[in-house]
Amino acid sequence: MKRSVYLLTTLLVLTLLSACVAGAPATESSATAESAADSSCAVGFRLFVHSGGESCVPENPQRIVTLQDQNALLPLLELAFKPVGSAGQLLEDGGFRFRRVEGFDTEGIEFVGAIVEPNLESIALLQPDLIIGPPFQSDIYDSLSAIAPTVLIDVHDRPLDEALMDFAMLVNAEEQAATLKAEYEANVAELLAALGDRREQITISVITPGWESGQFYNEATGQATGTVMQALGLLRPAPEAGPDAITDLRSIETLPEHDADVMIIISYTGEDQDPLFDEFFNSPILNNLGVAQAEQIYVFDGLRMVGAGWSKMNTFIDELERVLLNPDLNIDVVQEPASQASTTAEGSDTTCADGERLFADAHIVEPVCVPVTAQRIITLDPFYSLQMGVQLGLPIIASATVDGSDTFPASLTPEETAGITAVGSFDTPNLEVLAGLNADLIIGDAYFYAEQVDLLNQIAPTVLINTPEWKQWIYTIAAAAGVPERAEDGFAEYEERIAEIQPRLRDVEVSFVRLIPGGFQVYLDGPSAYAPFSVLAEAGVKRTAFETTEDDTVLLRPDFETLPNLTGDILFYVVGGANDPVADNALVEEVTANPIWQQLPAVQAGEVYRLENTHWMGFGGLRSAHAILDDIEMYLAD
Repeated sequence: MKRSVYLLTTLLVLTLLSACVAGAPATESSATAESAADSSCAVGFRLFVHSGGESCVPENPQRIVTLQDQNALLPLLELAFKPVGSAGQLLEDGGFRFRRVEGFDTEGIEFVGAIVEPNLESIALLQPDLIIGPPFQSDIYDSLSAIAPTVLIDVHDRPLDEALMDFAMLVNAEEQAATLKAEYEANVAELLAALGDRREQITISVITPGWESGQFYNEATGQATGTVMQALGLLRPAPEAGPDAITDLRSIETLPEHDADVMIIISYTGEDQDPLFDEFFNSPILNNLGVAQAEQIYVFDGLRMVGAGWSKMNTFIDELERVLLNPDLNIDVVQEPASQASTTAEGSDTTCADGERLFADAHIVEPVCVPVTAQRIITLDPFYSLQMGVQLGLPIIASATVDGSDTFPASLTPEETAGITAVGSFDTPNLEVLAGLNADLIIGDAYFYAEQVDLLNQIAPTVLINTPEWKQWIYTIAAAAGVPERAEDGFAEYEERIAEIQPRLRDVEVSFVRLIPGGFQVYLDGPSAYAPFSVLAEAGVKRTAFETTEDDTVLLRPDFETLPNLTGDILFYVVGGANDPVADNALVEEVTANPIWQQLPAVQAGEVYRLENTHWMGFGGLRSAHAILDDIEMYLAD
């Protein structure tokens, strides 16, 4: 993913003194009469970016063949879309089964061979208009593409909830997927709230026996189980923790490294995939572990909770809840990483002092010992770090600003920033001042400060965040400060409000444009959407085809000649660039008087609304998200 509009707006701030701050990736393209993403596809097709490259796929596919059952057929069935054919598991008696799809109607779905070697002739006979497969079938990609447009979707090396949205986009089922995602995220939030302090006190190992005697492996970081474990942020033994966790087959002799308060063993015996399960489960090495002596090894049925489906993740959450919330659970089987020697991403040992804990997260530059609960925090940037930190109620004592002055983002009230010391510009903070503030935690954006992390760590423990996702940024800041429940509570309220608004939305398409001196900016609805526009999408607001993309393009820069592509029933606009109300209003008068603007459908219908800049172009977290939902309710909800 390319760098964020966060940087784009930062440059505008420095050159134009704009009020814009924070948020979206800065991938741009020049606007044409049709979206750049679709310009190479025939009518009725759209460009789709996937693990195998780029493919022109039908806008409304009707005859899909899937080359995987649990990882392609299942997610489509969950979206109420039935493919015409699918690969599956070939049985010894010559029959077949579609794995992990119990409870779904598979009648009429043709079997097109084993997942390891699908039958190309059988696929061709079904006359598919789209084929969906996994990345490991890239060796037959050209042959498949000769039959029908083919996409390869990876559900292993990234969070499953992200991968599942690809399936939804392919079959135009984003609304159904959004509902399923909201249910899953609510279940995650509910378990996190119920766990409370236990989340930092229980270490959990999740493993599966291998295919040969004396072997096992960690559960994948993607898939249902891995995605849930990552979302919950539960403590893991060192070989299972962090972005570089060992997932290869391991010798059973290394099992002691996986000792934990709770061990979950995923079993696939129901599909005859674990012929050596009993041998593994009865191994003396396993049964000599502390977790075995505490009788806290649990066998989970992989058939019920492994596979590319929201239902699988929810089932895994239910089973975790049953185990982890047991009041009789012994949570002192092993010493937790926060108070013992723990392996960092580089492989060295880090011992945290009393009153500290090791904070190791996939979205920071490197693990670091931080206070159990921070009391004196410095934020190195006035964008996401400062705004989100203040909104979470973190004890921020100092922050860098946009231009080195003592002016903080307009989204924050004077009362909220009254006790915060300005420590220079975000690109050149005053390190001498930082060193004299006696901070116990520093938080900032990895893009700006990664090369200075060693120096900053000499001043105070430093957490540098490297995710462009606004939600994950909030979760990471809250967890670093030792108050993860504040993020969970905030998002629970946000999700409730989304669920309340969605049924009341008017059935209209919305266009959005930013007026700037010399042109326009159109922020797109797509995988890398700038945060306010991802909020629009989550709320169920429909954008026009011109304003929707399948790739990482974030914004277009149309001129007056291409402005007629803004065909929405309703037109929102913001004004920015001069940071001067007089100049901004003059720009509005100039643009709105232009005959091309006057011919836009929304203008003709009297459905044009100017929105306030602060939260749209200076997005800073949940407060901004709620302000955007306010606008949605005012103009788009019944």
